[in-house]
Amino acid sequence: KVNALGAQNVALAAQRSGSAMLHVSTNEVFDGARRDLYREWDEVNPISQYARSKAAAERIVMALVPRFYIARVAWLFGPGGNNFVTKILAGAAKYGSLRVAADEFGNPTYAPDAAAAMAKLAETGHYGIYHLVNGGFCSRYEFARAIMAAAGQPDVPITPILSAEWPRPSVPPLHAVLANSAAAALGITLRPWQDALAEYAQTLRAEA
Repeated sequence: KVNALGAQNVALAAQRSGSAMLHVSTNEVFDGARRDLYREWDEVNPISQYARSKAAAERIVMALVPRFYIARVAWLFGPGGNNFVTKILAGAAKYGSLRVAADEFGNPTYAPDAAAAMAKLAETGHYGIYHLVNGGFCSRYEFARAIMAAAGQPDVPITPILSAEWPRPSVPPLHAVLANSAAAALGITLRPWQDALAEYAQTLRAEA
């Protein structure tokens, strides 16, 4: 209800006020069945309830708001909440070892970088669908190894497993890797995810 009807409420307000709207969506609107990169113009095919609600929100925004930006992100991490990075660090501290999916791929994206890109996008007046993710992609397993290395703990044992071995309430697409084509054409790009992770790791150390 929040993802779809909540977005509809904002879209109706934008419609009535004549405002442009920037809506944040997700890589999970794609099914992850293909092994190359998803572009902004590719057809969505959500496979979970969460993904269907986000895809519905996209359709609602496009139907109700003449001037819209839809910004798809993926694998967000950053200050201010629980995320994959903090979960990996907490799991390593608690158990001394980790089991992480090696068959799920995506674009680790630093929330402050995505927010800065959205701010730039909103100034362009070039409405449409955009993929705003940090450069590059990896598996969850590779991401976990990079996290522990950035935290100065590269020797923590990490066992690669299949996603099916780690059940979750919402089944994610296995290869919903996004390409930033549209925003890059406007000169809006995000740095490599490894550089963003290094900065976030420094932030976490400073807070410890």
